[in-house]
Amino acid sequence: DEVIKLLDAEANSDIPLQQAREDELKGDAYLQKGDKEQAGALYQSSIDALTEAGQAGGLVQIKLDNL
Repeated sequence: DEVIKLLDAEANSDIPLQQAREDELKGDAYLQKGDKEQAGALYQSSIDALTEAGQAGGLVQIKLDNL
């Protein structure tokens, strides 16, 4: 819970790559808590932000696929 609060406090959604990283980390935190649904939504959001920035989201896609 503390990791998620810290990431929410530092959120900067104006920068797609930063948003992608924050969403990936929050997804990891939710997965550790056992909330696969929220983790999956955040991983997908990360992939969307990476795509918007013209970057590959391979590692995040693997995390999503393994839920």
